Amino acid sequence: MKDVTIITTHFKDFLWIELLVEKILSNTNISKICEIIIINQDHCESSRDRLQKLHHLIRVVEYPISEKHFQLQGHDHAAVLNAAVLESRGQFICIFDSDAHPVNPHWLDKCEGILRTHDAVLARCPITMGSHPCFMVLKKEHTQIPLAFDERLFVDGIDTGRLIGEQLSRAGQRVFYSEPTKSFSGLWGTTYLNSVYHHGNGSFYKAGQLLTVQVTWYHHFFRDRLLQDKIYELTLFRKMQYQLVAACLGLNLKLKQIKTNCVKLKKKLFNNKR
Repeated sequence: MKDVTIITTHFKDFLWIELLVEKILSNTNISKICEIIIINQDHCESSRDRLQKLHHLIRVVEYPISEKHFQLQGHDHAAVLNAAVLESRGQFICIFDSDAHPVNPHWLDKCEGILRTHDAVLARCPITMGSHPCFMVLKKEHTQIPLAFDERLFVDGIDTGRLIGEQLSRAGQRVFYSEPTKSFSGLWGTTYLNSVYHHGNGSFYKAGQLLTVQVTWYHHFFRDRLLQDKIYELTLFRKMQYQLVAACLGLNLKLKQIKTNCVKLKKKLFNNKR
């Protein structure tokens, strides 16, 4: 398996994209990589220059903002993936979310083995059980199907890339779904093929308000373990830290629920007296 185009998308947070590039370069035979396409969603020259300097294999691309995608989802990830796969130069296309990356040097070898009996390797979405764009290995010829990362998005609200597997199957392609396993002792993140880690919602940290409101303390805690501690399983100290804060957050939530119930009860009693 040679001549691979790797595609990912940059959403404002450079720490994720820098980690991805670092992990690709340290865990991949560079001679097999044709190019690394980074879709710059910042749409500014400073970001473009910074991304381009990460490695000579990187090709930074930008596309016009799709307003209809933004209005619905707060991003146009599906639209830019539709465009990027069409201009890939490699015979194979590997797609990573910015917060996904290979964790060992066996990931591409495993994909090569699977592609001897299948036509595509797709991460299984643990929620919809369809495909997930956090990790996909496709063939360049698949772009002629054509693939639509926003199929049924505007009709049924189906998220980015969840139907790529179905599209390939309808075209007679043999699809291998990589099943997700939990990382961090089952507390956060998923791993595919025991070789690719996906954090989840990593691009939300510095995105628009529609997305950043979904980022919780748990997101930040495990993000810091990856970026600062460079670990995928919690140490004893970090596990104790997590349990303590999680317990406090749980208690705080219960207190808020009790307060809400008391307010409701007070209103009910007041209305009954009237």
